[in-house]
Amino acid sequence: FYGEAWLARVRRQLRGPARAGTTADIAFLLGAMKVTWNEIFGHGFSGRVRSLVFEVAEVRNSWAHKEGFSDNDTARALDSMERLLEAFGGREQQRQVHDMRREVMGRMFGEGPDSERHRSFSQHAEGRSTAGQAAGRATAASEGNAVGGCPSRVGVASDMDQPSRLAADGEHRVPRWERPTPVPAGATPVVLIRLGQWQVQRDELEPGVYREGHGYRAGMSSQELLDSIRAWWRISPDRVGREGIRYAVAVHQGLTLAVVQIGTWRRRRDGRWAFSATLVTEGRVFDEWVGPQGRLAEFTRGAQNPIQYSR
Repeated sequence: FYGEAWLARVRRQLRGPARAGTTADIAFLLGAMKVTWNEIFGHGFSGRVRSLVFEVAEVRNSWAHKEGFSDNDTARALDSMERLLEAFGGREQQRQVHDMRREVMGRMFGEGPDSERHRSFSQHAEGRSTAGQAAGRATAASEGNAVGGCPSRVGVASDMDQPSRLAADGEHRVPRWERPTPVPAGATPVVLIRLGQWQVQRDELEPGVYREGHGYRAGMSSQELLDSIRAWWRISPDRVGREGIRYAVAVHQGLTLAVVQIGTWRRRRDGRWAFSATLVTEGRVFDEWVGPQGRLAEFTRGAQNPIQYSR
């Protein structure tokens, strides 16, 4: 787009110290992507990738200012980095970040209620928390991949400090103790719906009924979770009916969050679908797909579609 003069043109659009950055500086590369997104990257990458760029840039800034990272923060940051690297083709760096994320997840799920994941990582080693070091290593790994001066896509539910199921105050609780297990063989067929990070966006779900955002965030209410699950998706209601599927399961960063029973369908003008839904908080289907601490439900690696049918 900019030819050989791209570096100078990008620097003119940046502000402050960022203008002096180089292509070896991840902060500069992420900043360059942000200021040129609509003009350049938006033509070839989705809004989801744009959100990842902004999120990873924020993580980098927090790390640079020596802010503490909990294991939950780190797992989320690493997942976003892994997905961003995947989108831009940084396969080797993606593998490195994937290994770091698995290491953090193993620590989170491999210990009891007094494990590190229940403590804020405020103790710093050489100015960085233990979890923050993983984020820092991943940031460094990301710097190793640049294509034309641009950086070359991260996993567990984000609030592991509360017991599971629907709480009396209406807040959705995500589990904390035991190691999550995979969905058992022969489980009831469902449609899996992958939720991304929370985005503030007002949508009409049905006449006179609105939601103020969608996705997943720690401490969200059960109503917010329900409304995130049920709209708006590129999905085939005919296939759902043909396969005898009556339930949808929300998944965030590889961990199931909730089961809902699918009701009636509603189609929007852009072809996306929503459905009425009822939270399922007990019974066989709930136990199969969520249980007391959530289930591991990884989507097919590399799959961009947030909809997946269980087999």
